[in-house]
Amino acid sequence: AFQDSSHMPMEPISFVFADRATVPGWLGVDVQDEILQHLLDVKPDRILLITDETVDSLHGDYFSALLNAKGDALGETGHSDAASEMPEVDKFILPCGDTCKSWANLTALMEWAFRV
Repeated sequence: AFQDSSHMPMEPISFVFADRATVPGWLGVDVQDEILQHLLDVKPDRILLITDETVDSLHGDYFSALLNAKGDALGETGHSDAASEMPEVDKFILPCGDTCKSWANLTALMEWAFRV
């Protein structure tokens, strides 16, 4: 029977690289809320979001709920328990394609990751 894909949960998959590393992944359609919840369930104090110019231009607002949540959760006094539980989110945008594969961009990315 056909199932409405908007109501299917994410399906876990594993990416195995040369039998040395296994990276977990998930596959799904219309699962933005589930992805955001997975991120929040880990309870990170900070999220480093790395993307490229094309992906950012097409889907730059995908994580906007996390990017804007800190400010939106603040009350009149400028403080909220919900806001203090939200992680800081920092975004780094790389150039597209092979342009991003340079020592200069790797250096900039590493310096940014340790600076924030």
